[in-house]
Amino acid sequence: MVKWESAGKVWDDSADVGCDKHKILDLLAVKAIGELEQETFETRKAKHALLHGKICSELQNCCKDFIKSIEVARYAYADLLLHKRGARNLFFDKDNRHILGDMQLIQNALFWRAKILSDDKHVRYMANACRIKFPTRGLGNKDCLGRSNGEFSEILSKVARAGGGNGSLLHHGRNLPTLLARIR
Repeated sequence: MVKWESAGKVWDDSADVGCDKHKILDLLAVKAIGELEQETFETRKAKHALLHGKICSELQNCCKDFIKSIEVARYAYADLLLHKRGARNLFFDKDNRHILGDMQLIQNALFWRAKILSDDKHVRYMANACRIKFPTRGLGNKDCLGRSNGEFSEILSKVARAGGGNGSLLHHGRNLPTLLARIR
């Protein structure tokens, strides 16, 4: 069960996470993530081609379309699960409320047509699949999204000070990933 407290209310999104996981498994045409290990290379290659085709055909329609952004991010996440055993292992974790956080970051970048700032190999894999660019010169760009679990703490603290508390920095708590969204 996934619960957290905010403004005195307890939120439970375990049903949403479970629903998203089932939709991703449906895209992969499996009932459980472990089934991917038994599939042949040719089968996984065909699934990759199908997912890549869906990503490419829908990519132009994501900007400012929330539903389309979610769909394309799911395709990218499903493709990640096809190729990365580490991502499949994380997918098993029922207690990790941030299991779909990388996918949500991709979805936000697609929606805002933003760049991504991250050293996370799974984020970078999905971003490349969705043709999301990476900034070449730090945060001078105002359209960057970033996820940090320490690798960008210096940059994030500078942005937080510069933001003056205007909501430009969403922080989930100590030792948890931080989502940075600077869009004007």
